[in-house]
Amino acid sequence: MWIFKKLFEWLAKFFGSKAGKTTLKVMGGVGLAAGAGAGVEIAVAHKRNKRAERIKAAALKKHDEGRVKVEATLADLGETKMEIYRSFGELADAIQSIQQRPEYGLSIEGIELPSFKPAEFKQLAMAIEAAAGGVGGMAVGGAVGVAAMGTGSILALAPGALLGGIVLCAMGAKMLHRSAEKVKLAKKIEADVESILVYYKELDKTAKRFHKTFMEVKEPYFKHPHKVQKIIARKTDWEKFSKAEKLAVKNAIALAQLLHRMCAVQLVLDAPKADAIERVNTPVVDRMIADANNVRDQVKKGIAA
Repeated sequence: MWIFKKLFEWLAKFFGSKAGKTTLKVMGGVGLAAGAGAGVEIAVAHKRNKRAERIKAAALKKHDEGRVKVEATLADLGETKMEIYRSFGELADAIQSIQQRPEYGLSIEGIELPSFKPAEFKQLAMAIEAAAGGVGGMAVGGAVGVAAMGTGSILALAPGALLGGIVLCAMGAKMLHRSAEKVKLAKKIEADVESILVYYKELDKTAKRFHKTFMEVKEPYFKHPHKVQKIIARKTDWEKFSKAEKLAVKNAIALAQLLHRMCAVQLVLDAPKADAIERVNTPVVDRMIADANNVRDQVKKGIAA
């Protein structure tokens, strides 16, 4: 024990001296510097996290603005497609009422149109009604889904399957779940958003052009089922139809075939690989628009008075 006593006495004497006091100051300075260093690191980390949050928030805001814009365009297109699908049932019933009607399909070189089979067109009308949940109608998300899908997808849907459907690219969905506590991750989200916005812009532009063509075909088409109904209210024997009445029926079928073909085009294609952005089916849409204009011009030349 005497050794510890001697040691404490020496330490007390040493730190009471000038050299000891200097040593204490140095040791204290080191401690303060270490504390100050830790405080700086905390401040830097806090600042970095705030910056990351700002980057993330700005990126997500841009993403949402782009998404809302394209979904509005797709909703318009989807609503038009649903109108067309529903009208197919009315036309199919009218055409089926005509006795001795020959098989008819508009034939234009280089353009393939689906054959007009009343039962199939009636099935499409029933499928869209089922998907819409019957008389309750379809939510905006469902209209967006219809716009993006082709006819085959519509037929495969169960009742109500589209009511909550919203087109949001797979990368966008993953992006929204990423953590952005660090600047690096926040910048990754920012980069993803820029890529997604390019996709949304192309989708919006292509959907608008396609919708414009739909409207140009729908306008004359919607006049024809009513014409056919007026005709069959008076007579149902094809052989007793006038030339103008036969032409009205043929034009109704030709435009229905065209619209069926247009509705079958899938606007959005799956991403080629995981973590990639879906593709806009722009080349096929462009070809369909050209074909639609060609068919519409051919029908217009012979529209009945």
